[in-house]
Amino acid sequence: MARELQLDGPIRELYTALNNISDEDKKQEFKYIAFANLLMKPDEDMTRFIRNLKGISKSVYLDEFISKEEDIAESVLDDLPEEGKVNSDVIRSLELMKLQKKI
Repeated sequence: MARELQLDGPIRELYTALNNISDEDKKQEFKYIAFANLLMKPDEDMTRFIRNLKGISKSVYLDEFISKEEDIAESVLDDLPEEGKVNSDVIRSLELMKLQKKI
């Protein structure tokens, strides 16, 4: 499914970004933020997008980034169905909702 949704590259980049964060709570928040962005796909090249987040993960701006992005990530993740029910159709419907909001 990751390859079908073109997430294999971004997930590899996310793994290296998470290795830059030693605090487990910050790592978890960063992961939620990254996954919310992967779902909403704000950029066509999500591998490059996550690679840019990797730079933030090892910078002094990590705390500021998390505080600004965590509410947005929570609202995106709240729209997901319960655990085990997320599939490629659900993800595509989220992308479609995003497109409809732009119109």
